[in-house]
Amino acid sequence: MDPLRDRVAVITGGAGGIGTSIARAFATRGARLVLADLDEAALARTKADLEGAGATVHTVQTDVGEQAQVEALAESAVRRFGAVHVVCNNAGIATFGEIATSTHNDWLYTMRVNFWGVVHGIEAFVPRLIAQKQGGHVVNTASMAGLVGMQWLGVYCASKFAVVGLSEGLQRELK
Repeated sequence: MDPLRDRVAVITGGAGGIGTSIARAFATRGARLVLADLDEAALARTKADLEGAGATVHTVQTDVGEQAQVEALAESAVRRFGAVHVVCNNAGIATFGEIATSTHNDWLYTMRVNFWGVVHGIEAFVPRLIAQKQGGHVVNTASMAGLVGMQWLGVYCASKFAVVGLSEGLQRELK
């Protein structure tokens, strides 16, 4: 029996790109899905596509940069399915350009989504995972940009380096 069957997976940024691919992979293994994204129309399309393939999907329009919205996502997921077992803090944006010409708003927006979105996911879900006493997983999407500084991606790299450091610390604490 697949260990993901009938487990609940929450995926931020779930209405496109990597998030949708994660959702499809989990759905094929029998997981029930909670997809969060800013784009309500994309959420509806992704939900219809996955449900057409037999998945159980709940969607919640969410701005991961807003702690209250991520908390509402967690509450909605638990209310709908009774528990959460896998949390994929996947929502992210790419920022491209020279560090020297990046604006303060470039920094704020990138960190708000890429770093604070992960922090909000940890704050909202990790205490619930611990309290459930059913085990669980937290997956925080970074990229090679979280391991190697790259030209024209300095702001993005800074946000992803922060996610990698946070993830490594969290792994050691929850081990």
